[in-house]
Amino acid sequence: MNITQAQSIHLRELVALDARNIGDERRQGTISAAITQGCAWLAEDQGEVAGFALVHQHFFDHPFIELLMVHPAQRRRGVASALLAAIEARYAPDKLFTSTNQSNLPMQALCAARGYLAAGVVLHLDPSDPELIFVKLL
Repeated sequence: MNITQAQSIHLRELVALDARNIGDERRQGTISAAITQGCAWLAEDQGEVAGFALVHQHFFDHPFIELLMVHPAQRRRGVASALLAAIEARYAPDKLFTSTNQSNLPMQALCAARGYLAAGVVLHLDPSDPELIFVKLL
């Protein structure tokens, strides 16, 4: 598994992976901006895109993992954990935040396994599915 910062040559693959999961390409601008700003992380396995993550610094001046996406064929193989490990190393010794829907039990389990703590809840983002906020004290 190789974790690097995504480059513009990866944009189409990242957008395609995201669209595979959400059904359209509405986040293309967000992904493109993250790549340009050096805030997109790429996981490759044997030369193939296995997943990616977007991090921004606009959460009360702390890094926030805005999006963590793993290719369906690569799930349960440590891709998300490898991405988080690289991001944690990059942003140490800061606090690192992320979030997930209450319905996303795999992401909650990943956060717990990597030492993230519950930090709050945001209601009304998604109907009937609160957003859970997590923090890791690096």
